[in-house]
Amino acid sequence: MSYRENINKTAEDILAEYVKKFGSEPRGNLRNIFLLYANGTIETYEEGFQDGLNAARTQENI
Repeated sequence: MSYRENINKTAEDILAEYVKKFGSEPRGNLRNIFLLYANGTIETYEEGFQDGLNAARTQENI
């Protein structure tokens, strides 16, 4: 999953793309794990992006 491909998408959006690509949704606990992974990745990308913006602002102010 790349940041640019998934910006502003929800875990459910990513799951829908998975189903479109592979033909079926993960079942049971695998679905829960997939959604957990997608949510975690989305949050990590967003946090890293914000950290990068803050670092750039800090460099501008030096």
